[in-house]
Amino acid sequence: MKMNLCPDKERLIAYRSGILNPAEQKLIEEHITQCKKCQRELKIELEIDKCLSTAFDPGPIEDSVIQRLRLDREISARIWWSYPVWVFLNTLAFLALGLGVWVIINQPYIISKLNDFVNLLPKNSNAIIMNVISILFLLMSLAFSFRKKFLRYLIEL
Repeated sequence: MKMNLCPDKERLIAYRSGILNPAEQKLIEEHITQCKKCQRELKIELEIDKCLSTAFDPGPIEDSVIQRLRLDREISARIWWSYPVWVFLNTLAFLALGLGVWVIINQPYIISKLNDFVNLLPKNSNAIIMNVISILFLLMSLAFSFRKKFLRYLIEL
């Protein structure tokens, strides 16, 4: 029994993969020996398989991804408590700095000048000023603690 029509691409792929039943496999094989078009299609499919099975060397993008993966692995391999301790110590350092500034500002001459300035402000502004100062110190502490991540974020923009 001869095949009059060329098999479609899916059947050629199935023939090449060897998943057809033996009778169909033999029929397509006989057809391919006589049909130049099917021989060319089969040759193209074999070349595609050959190209897809070839190992490629990584390029600069792949190298960059591999380096980032290694860096992430190194960071996650570090001791889990080292970063929170670093943040805590930096916060303590800025609190100590704030206390030092407060001691310097607490001198009698400076206090009298600050009182003159505060008297110029509307009432109930003392609490607002102290809250703003404490928030600024807290933000400075956090910025210093997270400076590496912040700088990395700025560089990536």
